[in-house]
Amino acid sequence: MNCFIAALVCHSNNEEKTMKRKSLIALSVALILAGLGLAKETVIESKWTATPVRIDGVDDEWSGETLNFEKGVKVNYALRNDASNVYVLFVFTDRRYLSSIEATGLIIWVNAEGKKKKAEGFRFLKKQVTADELIARLEKQGEQLTEQKKAELKSGASYVLFDGVAVDKDGKEIAATPGEQPFPPTFRVMPKGSAMVYEFRLPLRNLEAKSPGVPRESSVGLKLGFEWGGLTKEMKEAIAARLGADQSVDAAGGGEEEDITAPSGGNVSARIGRSPQKYSFWVDIELAKNQ
Repeated sequence: MNCFIAALVCHSNNEEKTMKRKSLIALSVALILAGLGLAKETVIESKWTATPVRIDGVDDEWSGETLNFEKGVKVNYALRNDASNVYVLFVFTDRRYLSSIEATGLIIWVNAEGKKKKAEGFRFLKKQVTADELIARLEKQGEQLTEQKKAELKSGASYVLFDGVAVDKDGKEIAATPGEQPFPPTFRVMPKGSAMVYEFRLPLRNLEAKSPGVPRESSVGLKLGFEWGGLTKEMKEAIAARLGADQSVDAAGGGEEEDITAPSGGNVSARIGRSPQKYSFWVDIELAKNQ
């Protein structure tokens, strides 16, 4: 009898342990599923501004603004919008992450489907241009220049142009219809101590055109992607030309020695390894309602 009772107690204990294990497994699964449900992308809210932001590369107007921080590239950023434009403050707190931005510019991609996928966007690039090039760019953006204004511009040898253009998914410029963009995309950049401050203006009309069926008041699913650095087409061609020259010299058995030691084809790998880094990140945004 005692053995029979002991067997029953043992069987009961095993069942209890099994039930506890099942309960713990069920609880763990529930917690994991709950965690997955909460792990949604953070939505960056744009704040309404009653007056247009001055695009001058000075962040005084953003004083008191709560900035978002992108740790991977050491960038602080914030967004504002009015009825016509979206304004972006973009501050590099560590200039090492600027990479080759002076040559490549910065592209702000727009995706209305909430995907990290290039659709259309805006490329912002600072460059030196002649008077004729400046006049051509201004007229392409829809400005009506008088002959007197053209003569005034031509009196200068060259100009610094803070160029902003719409681009397709391949980075090729999309021609704007004259008069369609009274406020074309533009930007300015200014140093501030060890930081570098960028300010951008994105025409809201363009954002809405890239977001068919998305009301301005909600901007549901609107993602912005920021991309800069790496190699331009011209830089790649220059490297290819240089590598071709180096290979010709090597074949002839002469030329200046390199400080690079690598196996066959090592010159190519070494040069690519020293290429400027390309950076990018995406954020979900929600535009502010008209107040």
